[in-house]
Amino acid sequence: MFDKNVLLSRLTLVGNAHEEMVNKFAEFSKQIKSELTASDFPLKGIQFESSPNPNIFSIIFAGKKILFSLSISISDDDIALGRVSCFMEGLLPEEKLEKIGIFSFSIDGEAIEDDNKKYKLLYSDSPTKADVLALHFLNIALSRC
Repeated sequence: MFDKNVLLSRLTLVGNAHEEMVNKFAEFSKQIKSELTASDFPLKGIQFESSPNPNIFSIIFAGKKILFSLSISISDDDIALGRVSCFMEGLLPEEKLEKIGIFSFSIDGEAIEDDNKKYKLLYSDSPTKADVLALHFLNIALSRC
């Protein structure tokens, strides 16, 4: 049987964290756009595509489009997490989305990929920046047919 108070507590946690997570995702998106499309970035031809939905953005390179989509979840120990699913999207309308990876991040910006690799999501003094995380998923997409 479900306990109403437990459910309300967990859902309140998500509600309170949602705006912060959306803001973190927006920072992540801006950092990726700034870094990957900069004139001095060594890899040329990456395009950034924003969406009217603040929970989605895409990068395009060499005929591959990678869509990053944010959702909010709660860990087993009641910590609100941003969950970013990464999809390879076909450039033609009839092509379907294929999930290529997922990572979660906490309010402090630490990101953890499914295989428990840890990344620093937002901070420029981090050894692994947002651009590396985006390039990682782009590399996965390019390795698929």
